[in-house]
Formats: sequence, structure tokens, C-alpha cells
Amino acid sequence: MSPVFVALLFAVGVGTWVYTKLQQRTGYGNSKDALKGAAIAGGIAFVVLLTIGLTFL
Repeated sequence: MSPVFVALLFAVGVGTWVYTKLQQRTGYGNSKDALKGAAIAGGIAFVVLLTIGLTFL
């Protein structure tokens, strides 16, 4: 699999995990802040894993 695809899958997983954790912390009616945090965390995870993947492969 290409590093972009692996990084994308990893970022989606990280974003989902962060979203569920933030939902528990901020309350289930406040999904806007949880979605922002999950998008930021997913973006950072994508960039980091893509950089690692392209460096070593």
C-alpha cells in the first residue's frame, strides 16, 4: 500500500478516537468543538505519518 493511503487510514482512526474522547469530555450536545479537535488531530496525524512513510520508503 502507498504511504498516502496508510497515512489516510491512520488519520481517520486517530480522528475517530479523538472525537469519541472529546465527546465524552465536552458533553454529547457539544459536537462542534469535538469535531474541530478531531479534525486538527487527524490532520496532524496524517502529516506526521506521511512524512515518516515517505522518509523510510
